[in-house]
Amino acid sequence: MRLSRHKRLAIVMVMIVATFASASCSDRSTNKATDNFIGDYSYDAPIIAMVYEDLDDEGMGILYREVLDFDKLLEKTDKPILIYMYSSMHPDDTGTTASIEQMAEDYHDVILVISVDLFQASDVADRYEVAAVPEFIIIDSGDEISRFDSVNKQVWYPGEVLDWMVSVIETIE
Repeated sequence: MRLSRHKRLAIVMVMIVATFASASCSDRSTNKATDNFIGDYSYDAPIIAMVYEDLDDEGMGILYREVLDFDKLLEKTDKPILIYMYSSMHPDDTGTTASIEQMAEDYHDVILVISVDLFQASDVADRYEVAAVPEFIIIDSGDEISRFDSVNKQVWYPGEVLDWMVSVIETIE
């Protein structure tokens, strides 16, 4: 039996829609409250959540998702948030971003990492009185708990940020 051109086209369209629908239903490891404030994949949004998710047949890892409502996310998530503030205009932040992404993956079960490009989201810089980048702040239930004050350190390493983050998380738990 030979299908008409229109029927073949209809079958192909149904298959494409089904493929996209199943791809968008990935098992995300964020909580339901967090899901309400995190959008699609994005590497250039001003505020991004580093979310530990299924990488489509490649195992689990970090994917970048746009934060749709920053304030609600800070208030409603069920775990502390590490805000990593940087500037896309500051080229030295690239290595730091890779280290922070690794922290987001290694500690995904106890903290959510949010990156904020202060060049694009200057209102966040003003709110948290950020004097230099990168800057790191831990928020729990909407309140600032601790700050890694990198502006007052002449030299620091990502390992120091990790040690600081872990010690702060231990006081929250």
